[in-house]
Amino acid sequence: MLRNGLSIRVYGDKGGAEWVQMNPEELTVALADGTRLVLDRGGPNKIAGQSRYTRMKAGHPAGFVEAFANLYVDIADSLEAYKQGKDWSNPYVYGLDHAVYGLRILRAATVSHMTRQWQNLGTFE
Repeated sequence: MLRNGLSIRVYGDKGGAEWVQMNPEELTVALADGTRLVLDRGGPNKIAGQSRYTRMKAGHPAGFVEAFANLYVDIADSLEAYKQGKDWSNPYVYGLDHAVYGLRILRAATVSHMTRQWQNLGTFE
């Protein structure tokens, strides 16, 4: 029996993904065609293999501290670029539009739960 175990599952039309706190180094992806993939943080993954996510070798505790370190570095870089009059956009630093979309997701999840029906989010613009 797991105590205080956390898992996150996301499902969509093309498949689903699951991350389990007790095994934080792996992401399990299940595609609609039945293919099952296990992605490891230390593996040759396009995003997870980037040096910003592998300060510590795979198998060593990582995650929370590194996530905030990355966020703070990205915010600092954006602020510095903004102060210098340069393009300060960063794919990891979100603005008001992204926050509003997040609120739409939470609202749709609430309505979906209450009505027991899927809700359409529209597109993120």
